[in-house]
Formats: sequence, C-alpha cells, structure tokens
Amino acid sequence: MRRVELLRDLVKQGRNAGIVIVAAPRGFGKTALLLQYADEIRSDPGRGYAKAVDAAGMEIQELLAALDTCEAELPAKLHPLIAVDNVPGGNEEAIEILVGRLRSLRAEGYEMALSCTPGNRALLSALGDAARIGAQALRVHPREYAAWMRTFSIAGDLDVYGLTQGIPALVASLSSAVWQAGTEPAVLDSYAETLYRDAWQELVTVAPDTLRGAGMMLLMGSGKLAEMEMCGVTLSREVQVRLTHDYPLFGLDAAARTFSCVGSSYEALAAVRKMVAEAIPGLPARAVRALMKAGRVDRAVALAQEELGRTETLEIMGQFPVAFTMAGQGRYIARLGSSLELEEPDAEPTIGVVLARYTASLTLGDFKTARRMAMCLSISADEIERDISPDDWAVASALRGVWASCTGIGLPDISYRNEVRRPSETAQCLRDFVRLMRAMFEGKPMPGRIDGAAISRTQGEGGEVEDVAVALPNIFARMTELMAEVLSGSFAGVDERDDRLAASLEVLRERNLVPVVVLVRLVLAVRRIYAGMPLSDERAFVDAGTLAVRTSDQALQLFCLVFEGWQFLGLDQMINAGFRAQQVLKLADKRLRFVLEQATLLERTTHLCNTSRAALCEEAELLDLSHAPCSPARAWAEALSLAVVRFDAELSAWFSLHRTELLDPTIRLAVRLSLRALGKQASSLVRLLPEQVQGRYLFSDGASRDGERLFEVVGDAEKTVLGQVTIRLFGGLKIERNGHVLTSALWRRRKTSVVAARLAIAPGAFVKRSALQEEFWPTYDYDHARNSLYSTLSVLRRALGQKKSGPQYLIVQGEGVAFNAEYVVSDAMRFDLIAREVLLKRRGITAPNIIDACLKLEQLYAGPLYVPDAAGSDYFMQMREAFRAKFVDCMLRGAETAIGEEDLSAAGWMVEAALAETPMREDVIRMAMRVYELGGRRREVVELYRAHLERLKRQERAIPEPKTRALYDQIVSGRGVGRIGRG
Repeated sequence: MRRVELLRDLVKQGRNAGIVIVAAPRGFGKTALLLQYADEIRSDPGRGYAKAVDAAGMEIQELLAALDTCEAELPAKLHPLIAVDNVPGGNEEAIEILVGRLRSLRAEGYEMALSCTPGNRALLSALGDAARIGAQALRVHPREYAAWMRTFSIAGDLDVYGLTQGIPALVASLSSAVWQAGTEPAVLDSYAETLYRDAWQELVTVAPDTLRGAGMMLLMGSGKLAEMEMCGVTLSREVQVRLTHDYPLFGLDAAARTFSCVGSSYEALAAVRKMVAEAIPGLPARAVRALMKAGRVDRAVALAQEELGRTETLEIMGQFPVAFTMAGQGRYIARLGSSLELEEPDAEPTIGVVLARYTASLTLGDFKTARRMAMCLSISADEIERDISPDDWAVASALRGVWASCTGIGLPDISYRNEVRRPSETAQCLRDFVRLMRAMFEGKPMPGRIDGAAISRTQGEGGEVEDVAVALPNIFARMTELMAEVLSGSFAGVDERDDRLAASLEVLRERNLVPVVVLVRLVLAVRRIYAGMPLSDERAFVDAGTLAVRTSDQALQLFCLVFEGWQFLGLDQMINAGFRAQQVLKLADKRLRFVLEQATLLERTTHLCNTSRAALCEEAELLDLSHAPCSPARAWAEALSLAVVRFDAELSAWFSLHRTELLDPTIRLAVRLSLRALGKQASSLVRLLPEQVQGRYLFSDGASRDGERLFEVVGDAEKTVLGQVTIRLFGGLKIERNGHVLTSALWRRRKTSVVAARLAIAPGAFVKRSALQEEFWPTYDYDHARNSLYSTLSVLRRALGQKKSGPQYLIVQGEGVAFNAEYVVSDAMRFDLIAREVLLKRRGITAPNIIDACLKLEQLYAGPLYVPDAAGSDYFMQMREAFRAKFVDCMLRGAETAIGEEDLSAAGWMVEAALAETPMREDVIRMAMRVYELGGRRREVVELYRAHLERLKRQERAIPEPKTRALYDQIVSGRGVGRIGRG
C-alpha cells in the first residue's frame, strides 16, 4: 500500500537532513516504506539512482562492506539514495565506526535512509543529527482507512481501528479474514501474537524497566493505568513516553491514562500471557486483583483459569466474596469449592470463600450447599465482622432475601459497630426487587420510586459493565423496573427493554444460573401476557412454579398458577384456565390481594365464555346490585356478567355506583385480557368507559407485536453479514460478498455460476450429485459427467474464497451437495419465508402485517427467476413458474387485505405488479377491476377488460370466465363492487 503523505514527509526530511532513520517495531511497514522511497528516487529524472540493502543478519563489518559497494556503484554527483533496512546493533565502538561512515557518505552527496527497531538505542543516540520517523507516524491514520479498505478488500462493517490500532501489518492481515461476526480472525491474531513476542523480547534486552508495566497491560488486555496502580504496578513518566512513542501496539494513551492491546478478543493472546507469566511469576495474581477491583470479573476469571493455581484463586475469591457471584460466575466458584473438598477434605476455607460459595449456590439453585455454607457462617459471626466488608455482607443478605422463604439458608445478623456507610447499590437493586414482588403479591403500592435509576447507577454512563457478560444487579434492577410498570398499571406494551432482558437469557443459561433464568423468564412472560401477545416461552410459569415449590414460596407459586390460567385463556382453553383460577381462590389467603384479584377476574371470564346465555341470564337476575363496597376485581366481574347478557340498564347503574373501583389502574391490565376474551359480548361495557381512558382497556388491532416482528425479521432490507455471500436470482444472476459484487474471472465460467444458482434456489437442501450430472451434462457418460461436476465444484469453492480455516460455503455430505445456509443466503430464500407467512394465514398476523409483507415481496421480486442459457434450464423454468405463481397469489391476498383496510394505494400497487407478471389470469383481472372501481378509475376498468378480450382472441379463447364478465357488467352498470368477492 503506497503511503503517499508519509512518503512525501520522508522525501522532505531526507533532503533536509541527509540521513533519515525509520524506527519502529516489527509490523509497522518499515521495509515497504524504504522500498517505496527508493522507487520514488528512481522515478525522479534529476536523480534516478537508488539502492536498497537488507542488513538483516549482518554484522557491522558486513554492512560497512555493503556500503562500500553502493558507493562504488552509485554516482555521488546525482545525490543517489542508499536505503538500509534492518540496521543491526553492535557495541559502542562498532556503532561509532558505522555512524562515521554514514556521515562521510552524506558529506559526499549520498542520501541515507535507515530502518531499525527502537531497541537499537545505540544507533539512535549516535545519529542525533539525523531526521527520525517513529512508530506513531507509521500507523495507518483514519484518513487512510478508506484507501486501505479498498486495496485489501476489507469488509466495511469491521472496526478496523479497534482490531488493529492502525498497525499496518494487522490492517493488511484483515484482507484474508473472511469471517462472520463472532468468529475469531486467526490471521490477525497470529500476526498480533508474533508482534507482541518480538516486542517483549526486545524490551527484555534493552528496557527491562518497562517489563512489569508492559506485562501487566498484556495480562489485563485493556484498561486504565489507575487500575494497575491499585495493585502496586506504577509506570514512570519515562516508561509511559517510551511505550507510547516506540511501541504503539500496547495502545497506551498517556493523556487519558488508558491502554488497549490489539487482537480480535482477549482469548486470542493467551500464548503471550503465558510467556509473561513465565517471565514474571507474581504478576498474573496482581493483574487478577486489578481486574477484580475494576469490576471486570469475567476477564479476571479468564486470566485466573489460565495462569493461577487453586490456592491463589481461592485467596483472591476470599478477598472478593460476592463480586464473582454478582458477575454470574457462580459455577466457577462452585467448581473450585468442590475440588477443594475432594482433594483437601481437611482444609479449612477462609470465611470469604465460605461466603462466596454461599452466594454462588443461591444463584445456581444448589440450596443444599447453601444450607451447609449458611451453617458455617452462623457460627463465625466474629470472623464475618472482621474479614467481610459491610457492603459484601449487605449484598449477601439481600441476595438471600430473593429466596427468603427457602428454609435453612438464613444468615446471622451482623451489626458492624462504628460503621456508617451509604447503602450498597448492588444490595439496593436486590432489595428493590424483593420489595416489589412482595408488594405485587399483596396488591400494595410499591414503596419508594422505581424508575430505572438503579440501572444507570450500576451500569454507569457507558451502558453495560465492561468485561462482564452477566451483571446480576443490572438484571434485577431491570426486572424491578419492568414489573413496577405492571404493578402500577402503567404498562403500555413490550419494548426494547424486554428485548435486552431476553438477550441476557442465553448467557445466564450458559452459566447455569437456573433460579435467575426462571425469574427473568417469569417477568418476560407476565409482560407478554399483559401485552396480549402469544407466549414464545410456554413453560415460563410452570418452571417458576416448580422453583417456588423448591423454595417453599407459596405466594410465587399461586402467582404463577393464576398466570398459567391467563395463558390458557389466550389459547381458548377455558376449562384449564378456570380450573387454575379456582385453585388459586381456594389456596390464597387474604394477604395476597393481587393474586386473588387476578383469580377472581379470570374465574368469572372463563365462566362467562363457557356458559350458556340462558344460564348467565338467570345468574345475572340474582345479582345484588346494592351499593356495597367491593374490590376492583369483584366490580369488574359483576359488570362483565351484566354486559354479556345485555342487562344495559343494570350495567349502567352498576358502573355509576362502582366507577372508582372499575377505573382502578391496578386491575386494568387483567381487564384488558378479559375484554379481549369476551369480544363483542362486552361491547356495551366498553362504551361506558370514559373516552380518554377507553384505549387503555383495549388491544389495538395492529398491536400484535409478534406479527410485526415476524415481518421485520424476514422482510427488512438485507443486512450484510461479515463473510456472507448473497445470491440474487430474481431479475438476473448477481453474486455478492460483504456487500461487494464478486467479479473474479472464475465466475465467467458458465457452469460455475449456473451450478451456484441451482444450489441457491433451495439453500440448505442437499442436491444429489447424480441429479446435477444429469441436469448439466446429460450427454456425457457417468465418469466424464462426475469429473466435470468435481471440477466445477472446485472452481466454485475458489470463486467463493472458501478455505479450510474459513467459512465453509459449499458443503458435501455423502452424495449430496448444498450451500451452507449459515454463510450463503439468497433472495429466493427470503421470498419463500415471507410468502409462506402470507399465504398460510397464521393466527396472530394482522392486516397491516400482511400488507407490509406483500409490499416487501414486491420489492424483493425484481423480475422472473434467472434461467440460464445452457443445459439444465428445465429445472429453472419450472421454478420460475412456481415463484411467479406464489408472487401473484401473495399480491392478490395483499390487495384483498388492503381493500379491507381501505388502503387503495397499496392495493393498486400490488394488482399492477400481479398484472405485469400474469396479464392473462382471470382472478388477477377481477382483482384489478375491483381496485380500479373502488378508486374511481372506471375508465381503466374498461380499458383493462377490452385489452383482456383482445388477448383472449389472439389465443383463440372466445370469452372471459363468467365471474369476470359478471363483475365487469356490474361495474359498468354503476352497481359497484362492494358485494363481489375476489373469486
């Protein structure tokens, strides 16, 4: 890559100083820069002479001899350039001789350009009068990224600076990294490891005073200098300057006091960290403590697993007894504790280790171990007060409160004399959740204010905690915030906060934090139920109820049971829903007001849905409508009973008498479910609601979040995935990778592109080799056809850039060949996904969803399916007609739906798209006539019908179908089309 600005600066400094030294570690492009400099001089008509010398492996005497040769070959009067790469080091006397020779050549008219590493300090000091270009200047700067990305075909979605920090060798390595998000680019990491090893060896030799600081940076990966200083590793000003200017690969920013090592991930430099640990044995433990004090627990665990023994790790765990647990590392703690008990059964763990095992056991659902640890803690109160900080003890006590009903896990009461502290934010998050759930069960207002402030306090301004995949305080704070909306009745629907909470489930499951997983699933399921959405997690309430049984939490068990009932109500399983409501009403005591209210309303709703009108009339006549105080649920139960049987006068009176209870916001979400289940039967009651709040008691017709998400997933404009190949088949063949069209000469081979298109029509489905041979080489014998197929598949792999270490685009199993759907997508696949949902008419998909999906289909269908002009086109022709038929059917359904929604512009757009594909289909003609008539375009109806007649005559088909003629007659007679279906 030509460094234009850097080269211009080098030429200028070389002309002024006569000697230029390029000093940087390996990987910064010193050699490439010197060669470009030599080419620049050779292309100068006024000079024209330059010679490059590679001094790698030479002694000083050998280099002096090489300089003599250059002097003899190059005419001094033209000011030629002598470029010496990798100038070796030597003793002081040898360096003085070399420097003297370089200066004599400069005096004779020669221009000298040298390169060396920062470790050649003797040469750099001796040549104080030379111009110098350092490592910082050699980095790829932001203004150069665009040119580098074009030259090396680097995917635009990569964070180039974050991965490479501008080190030229690492930037160039990304050209061979065709990888999907989340996959480690092995080439980049291999280069990074080599560069760090070289830099470390050089520092060992020339700057041993920098090793502790550099080693700490490599062990921590990234962070702040203050984090290192907390554990006794301080970088002097001189060391900071040296690492900043001479070794930028450590990413040290002296002004911001931060550092960041390069690499695709922390795990990528494990071998380098091992090298550091072997060189400075005590440093890994310091690094782990620094990471723990900074709250970067996951990285601390990764480093401890790599470099620390069990004894050192247990010592650190005892110093941070709850931090590991709050970062979701309970399984790691449990594994260490179990190994200690098995291998050293007589060992006495510190009180900090006991407390760590106690908190870890709670988050893992291992209540048996939690009881054992609680017993140990109960007899060690003095040690707790001496060795455990008040904040840590507050967190442990608050975590115990989440499962307080579980027997045998109680903790002793520690007073901490003379300690006055602000309450721990982590403990407060846990306590808020416990208080909220208790208030919810009992139907009381939430004590205190829950508005998400705890989340911002625990996360900080930057969002999620750095290097912590699971932050349990954040998760509990978010659950508190979401459930507080449910308790207050202000819940408006599922939003991105639910998505963020749901995203944490994967890592929670991976770390086996079963009780936390159950609580998160419970919160998400409650909100989905109240949002009127079908549950994607059907066992959420069942599993939460099972946990409640294990922890003897009857309130939670009944809470889950009533929500199971609402779940069954949404599935129209009235008997199951009613049974659960009756069970709750029998078992719940009066303190569980919220649970009783929910069960009361659920039981009455299922009864009304599952009982004859005659029986309901008899029951309604027996109701006592006197103005007696009642709960909101009882007020709504009676009101629904009156509404279903249309006792409107009595209903109006009841509403007036119990207006306050009926408009209580705490029951509003459950009422909304009941009104939806009863549908039009409750319409008279809905009309009595004040207009300003009526919308809060009803689900919007277009608010089906599942339907919207479905089409957002498969219908949005394609997002390029790193390393992904996209094959477009509609309107012609076009193949792209990383958003760029592939233009390799290999694609000009007809069979390569045709076979690629054939496999892309059904990605993931294996096509037999014999079928491909018969389709594309029908005249060949078996052996020749098989060899031709083998050759074509080999060329296809090369054209796709498939390598053993990269994505496997083409996969072979047995006699089958297919594209890997993980890396290869096609517009045909997206078409099928959308068309399936449109045509199958699944429950929950709303009219706006269907219209939106059909419009996206029209945009996706750029033209008829690609058909090659070669052997094997019969299959493509069949698929072209199949896709055309699906497309037209989808457009017809979309137009029909749009008419029902009175969206005539969308309907017109879709019928015209269908007409363009199949102008002879009678049902398409009829739909177009309907749309034109409804839009007041009767002249176009006449023109369309006449054009259709002309086409029929040309095909010797005398007349249109009877339905088409009847519709046309009805339109031209002025009777309209309101009662004519699509036919």
